[in-house]
Amino acid sequence: MILSATVLLHWHNVNKPVVVDVDDRPVCVEICDTAGQDSMSELRALCYPGTDVLMLCFSVVRPETFRSVAERWTRAVASVNAPLVLVGTQSDLATDDKVIQGLKAIGEHAVTEVEARALATKINAVYIETSAKTRKQLKDAFDAAILAGLPVVQVKRPFWKKLLCLN
Repeated sequence: MILSATVLLHWHNVNKPVVVDVDDRPVCVEICDTAGQDSMSELRALCYPGTDVLMLCFSVVRPETFRSVAERWTRAVASVNAPLVLVGTQSDLATDDKVIQGLKAIGEHAVTEVEARALATKINAVYIETSAKTRKQLKDAFDAAILAGLPVVQVKRPFWKKLLCLN
C-alpha cells in the first residue's frame, strides 16, 4: 500500500519526510512502516513517541488480520495519544470468486464494510477501504491520515464580536 501510494502521490523516497500542501499550508509527512511481526515489537515501540496519527491496516480478505487489529493492535497502541485511521487493504479481492471460495473452504468470509466500520466506531477511528492494485482510495487513506494528524486550530472571535453576539 505504501509503495503504491508513494508512486500515486509522487513521493520519491518513502524513507524521508515529504512536505505536502494542505489548505495552502506546508505539512511535513513522515511514514514509519512498522512490521506486524512479534520480533519487531521493540523497534516498533521506538516509533510511537511523537506520532501524530496511526494507520492500522488489515486485509479485507484475510480475516485473521482484522481480528488482530481488533484484539491486539488497538491495545498495543492505546497508550499512543494519536488519532487512528483504520485501513482495509486488498478490497479488489473481496469480490474475487477464487478468493471467496478459498475463504468459504476454511469457514471464513471477507471482512465486510459494515464489520470494519463497526470496529472503526468502537476504536474511534476513520475507516477507509483501499486497493493498491486498482489504487482505489489510496490517496484518500493518506489524506485522511494527514488531516487526522493536523492540530485543531481554534479560531478565537474578537471580544467585541462576543459582546455584540456577532459571528
